[in-house]
Order: sequence, then C-alpha cells, then structure tokens
Amino acid sequence: MGAQFPPKLKLSGAWMAPSAIRAGSFQGELAFHDTAVTIPDSPPVRFDQARMVVDHGHVRLSPAVVHTAEQEQAQIEADYGYG
Repeated sequence: MGAQFPPKLKLSGAWMAPSAIRAGSFQGELAFHDTAVTIPDSPPVRFDQARMVVDHGHVRLSPAVVHTAEQEQAQIEADYGYG
C-alpha cells in the first residue's frame, strides 16, 4: 500500500482474512479480535474488536474502543488515502 510502519511495530491477536486480493493490490476487509498493537518504548494498546476496510487507495478503520495499559479507554477511528 506504500504506507510506512514504525520499525518493530507488533500486532498480536486474531484476525479474519481479507475478502479480496486482486493482482498485486489488496482490496477488502480485515476484522481484528482481542488484539494488541505495540510500538517500541510504548505500552500496548488493546482492543476487543476493530474493522479495517481497504478499497481503491483508501483505508478506513471503523470506530473501535481501545484500552490502554492504565485501564483507560477511548474510541478511535481513522481514514487514510494513499496512492
């Protein structure tokens, strides 16, 4: 997709496979369950479930509740265009 991720970014948990992969490009949906994202020198951020849709140069993370190591929570969502 051309996106740069931080070195040593870790994603752990369960996810469902994409709904479509076409000729060198990914289009479809990923669903994550009981997942944690860790970036070096930062505590993990955990979420129960999240959904990411990729379609024609556009990535959208649907609203998801995240939990911090301090047991705080917040709702996040993201929308990113690339290409």
